[in-house]
Amino acid sequence: MEDFRLYSKNFILRPFKTEDAKKVAELCNDKSIYDNTFLLPFPYKLIDSIEWIEYLQKSWDLDRQITLAICRKEDGEVIGCISLDLSQVHKRATIGYWLGAPYRNQGIMTECLKRIISYVFDERSYNKVYGEHFASNPASGKVMKKAGLKYEGTLKGHLKKGPTYIDLVCYGLTREDYKKLSKG
Repeated sequence: MEDFRLYSKNFILRPFKTEDAKKVAELCNDKSIYDNTFLLPFPYKLIDSIEWIEYLQKSWDLDRQITLAICRKEDGEVIGCISLDLSQVHKRATIGYWLGAPYRNQGIMTECLKRIISYVFDERSYNKVYGEHFASNPASGKVMKKAGLKYEGTLKGHLKKGPTYIDLVCYGLTREDYKKLSKG
C-alpha cells in the first residue's frame, strides 16, 4: 500500500497517511463538499478524518477500492481525494473525488482524473470508467467531460440525503472510446 503511487504532470496520487488527518479535516470541513457528497459529515472534525484514514488503511484492497490523496509534486501538500470502486466481474471502475476549495477551478481535478482513467485502462485493462454527480453540482460533470467521459443519463430521485431526493447525473467512458481518444 505505502509504495503505490500514480504520477501526473503536477501531482502525486498516493494512499492517505495518518499524518494527513489534520489537512483532510481542514479541507473537508467545507459545506460545499458536504452538499455534493453522500457520506461526508458536516461539520467535519479531526476525529472524522482520523477514523476515515484508519478505515482506508485497514480496507486497502487494489482489487476492490483505491482511495488516494491528491498531492502537489512541488511540496507534497494534500489538496484533495480521488477514488475508484472496482468491479472485477464487470471490469468497471466507478470514480469519486473531491478537492479543497482553494484548489478548484484550476484544472487540477481534470489532470488527476485523466491520470486515474489511464491507470484503469492502460494498467488494469478494464472495460469502463463510470462516474456520477448530484444534479446540483454541474461543475463535477464539466470535469468528467473534460477528462473524456460522456453523458449517459440522469437517474431521477435516485438518492435520499436528509429529507431530499437527489437526481444523479451519470457519465462513462468505455475502453473502446478511450482508445479512440488516445489516438486522436
